Amino acid sequence: MKYRRLGRSGLQVSELSLGTMNFGGPTDDKESIDTIDKALDHGINLLDRRIENEIVPMCRPYDLGIMSWSPLAQGVLAGRYRDKKNIPDGSRGSQKSIYAERITDAGIEAAQQIDALSRQKDIPLPCA
Repeated sequence: MKYRRLGRSGLQVSELSLGTMNFGGPTDDKESIDTIDKALDHGINLLDRRIENEIVPMCRPYDLGIMSWSPLAQGVLAGRYRDKKNIPDGSRGSQKSIYAERITDAGIEAAQQIDALSRQKDIPLPCA
């Protein structure tokens, strides 16, 4: 396993991370623990989970950083989706309803505004 330094923290984290968003919900405790054990056995030491409401207030007084999950709104802000009713086959939005329900008219409108501004700077969105 290859590792990289995490910012200026001095921590070494695996280049691969284990996504744990479904742990404790659709994925039961035994399967979740077994999956984490296998990841650790293979040298993976970085877990990824969607942020909980109490995380940000807890991090502020300790001056802890937070790594963003899906900073481009799962492709919406990259211009991948133009219409929430016509989600491209093979895209993340077409594969699971949890992704499709996050593709909103407001997000698409924001992406179109970002696209217009980026084109003025001659920096088009990657998927536009």
